[in-house]
Amino acid sequence: MFGRYYDQHGLPQALYADLDSIYRVNAPAALVAQPPPLTQFGWAMNQLGVRIVPAYSPQAKGRVERRHGLFQDRLVKELRLAGIQTLAAANRYLPRKHSGLEEVLCWEAERVVARDWTLSWEGHSYQIERRHAALSLVGRRVVMRELLDGRRQVLYQGQKLHWRELPVESAPLVSPPAEREIPATLSPLGHCGGAAHASRRSVRARHRPRFAQGRLAFERGW
Repeated sequence: MFGRYYDQHGLPQALYADLDSIYRVNAPAALVAQPPPLTQFGWAMNQLGVRIVPAYSPQAKGRVERRHGLFQDRLVKELRLAGIQTLAAANRYLPRKHSGLEEVLCWEAERVVARDWTLSWEGHSYQIERRHAALSLVGRRVVMRELLDGRRQVLYQGQKLHWRELPVESAPLVSPPAEREIPATLSPLGHCGGAAHASRRSVRARHRPRFAQGRLAFERGW
C-alpha cells in the first residue's frame, strides 16, 4: 500500500499511524528505551526519512481507523468490479512499480557467517561463494534480505553477495548402544532372579526409543 501511494503522490514527510505493532515495538522495555527499537516497517521509513507520528488520543486513533477502513472497503469493491477472486489475480491486477522501493520495503535480519562460509535463516542454510574470500567474512555479520516478491539477498556492508541455498539433509535413525547384560542373582528368598531380569530386559528392548541424529537447523505485512 505504501508503495502504491509513493507511485501516485511521491514520498510523504510523515505518516500518522495508530499504535499497532507494525509501526512501533510495544514491549514495555522498548517503550522507554533510547533510542527506541524499530520494527521492520519503522526501519524502512527511517531509511526513507519518513517520520511516523503515533496517534495517542482515542479521537486520533478513531480517525486513523476510519481512514484505513475507507481505503480497504474501496479496494474490495474495486477488485469485485474487476472480477478478481484470488490472491494471485489481485497481485497481478494491482500496480507494483514502487520505483526501486522493493529493497527498502522488505524484511531484513542480521546473521553471522560460520567457519564454513554458511549462514542460516528461517530454517534454510545458505552457502556464500568463495569469490568473496577477500572480504574475510568468517565471524562477520551479514544482512539477509527478503523482498516482497519472495526473492532473497545476502549483503555485507551494502554489497550484494553471491550465494546458493543448501539442500536439506535427511537425518538417519541411530539406535542407542545395547544395554549391558545383567547377571542372574539370588533373591533374599533364595530364588534365582535371572528370568525376571531377562523378562525386564526384553520389555525394555521392545520399547526402546529410536533417536534421530543429524544437523541442527537454525532459525519473517504491510
